[in-house]
Amino acid sequence: MANIYISRLNKELKRNILNRRYTVFELEKIKEKVNDELDLKKKGFMKAFLFLMVIYIGMMLFTGISLHFKEVFWFTMAVTTAMIFLILVICWFIGVEFLKLEYNLAIKKAYPEHADFASL
Repeated sequence: MANIYISRLNKELKRNILNRRYTVFELEKIKEKVNDELDLKKKGFMKAFLFLMVIYIGMMLFTGISLHFKEVFWFTMAVTTAMIFLILVICWFIGVEFLKLEYNLAIKKAYPEHADFASL
C-alpha cells in the first residue's frame, strides 16, 4: 500500500522543545537547521512544479490539436487544471508548510517569551 509522506518535526526535537530543554542559543541553531530544511523542500517542490507544468502544457497542447480545440477540450482542460491546482496546494501544505506550522506551534507553546525571534 502506498504511503503519503508528511513533512514533520523530529519527535525527539519536538519533545525537547516542549520540555524547554534548549537555551536561546540552541534555539537559534535549531531554527537555522529547520529553515535550511524548509529551503531544500521549497526548491524541490518548485523543480517538481516546473516539470509538471511542462508536461501538462505539452499534454494539453497535443490534446487540443487532436480535438481541434472544441468545447470538450476546454471543459477537460478546466477540470484538469482545477484538479492539478488542488493537488499542488495539498502537496505544498503537507510537504513544506506542515513542518513550519508544527515548529512554530511548539516554539509558541514552550517559549512564548522568545516566540518572536525563534519562529519561522
